[in-house]
Amino acid sequence: MALPVVLGRIATSIGVRKAFSKKKPKVTKRQEDFLRRNLRKFGQGIKLDIKSNHKTISKNISRLERRMPPIFKRGMLQAGFHLIEIIRSKTKKGIDFRGSAFAPYSKGYLKQLQREGKPTNIDLWNTGRMLGSLTPRHAGKGKVLVSFNNAEMRQRALFNQVLGKEKREFFGFNDKTETIIRKQYNRYIAKELKRLRIWV
Repeated sequence: MALPVVLGRIATSIGVRKAFSKKKPKVTKRQEDFLRRNLRKFGQGIKLDIKSNHKTISKNISRLERRMPPIFKRGMLQAGFHLIEIIRSKTKKGIDFRGSAFAPYSKGYLKQLQREGKPTNIDLWNTGRMLGSLTPRHAGKGKVLVSFNNAEMRQRALFNQVLGKEKREFFGFNDKTETIIRKQYNRYIAKELKRLRIWV
């Protein structure tokens, strides 16, 4: 801006004249008009025009606000299905959610399985209905509920988990499982955000 330079020159000139002469410095009409115009502009402030893509960004943010809740919901349901997959996988191996081996079946139950020609592996898989009834359900922001959708199978699971003499705690998860599911969930959300291409 040229204004500070002009003011500096004028101020310096006036100071020098005052120092060496008692006469009042003469300011031309042209200089007065120049100063008046520039001081008026200075008092009005500085206007800065910036071209931006704010309209596009606002539009994309609105689109994001509409699409994010369903994305999070799908992500939580996927996390629920992932947990069910891990529970079934561990149970098939004969281990509980902590990684410990299941207690053995009773002799009577083993004989029943043998009579029916079914495997005697301790995997809680007789008809497959109990583990097959596991289902995830969205339970609010950032939450998913995994439960049994059949009352009879829920009771059977309760017997294995809590009521039975030999407990086989298959229904649950440890810190390692939680970390695995969280990482998968975060990857899913990141992928969906990238697909939305919200930032331009």
